[in-house]
Amino acid sequence: MELLHSDQASAAAEVCREALLAAPDDVDLLTLLGVALLDTRQPREALPPLQKAVERAPRFARARENLGQALLQTGQLDQAIEQLQKAAELDPESESTRMKLGYALAALGSGEEADTVF
Repeated sequence: MELLHSDQASAAAEVCREALLAAPDDVDLLTLLGVALLDTRQPREALPPLQKAVERAPRFARARENLGQALLQTGQLDQAIEQLQKAAELDPESESTRMKLGYALAALGSGEEADTVF
């Protein structure tokens, strides 16, 4: 987390990869790796760890939000909206999830629905 907060996402990704060798199913590490890869503009590479995190912990809203973001950035709008809607249901107070969901809906052409989400 310290590396991510100090704009060293590449180093954070490497630390996560190393730690995942010892704990390959650790949901927090998988999610952090996905976040680090998103921060380094590698959304395609972020998909596998984030998908695995969601599979392991389907009620972990943050993992779903980040998976939705990766799907959005790779142009998979329908899947992004599905993940972001689930994340919003799990954590209805999350402003970042609502913003991403609104953006995804707008990108899909659902402007009125996006306005409601915003």
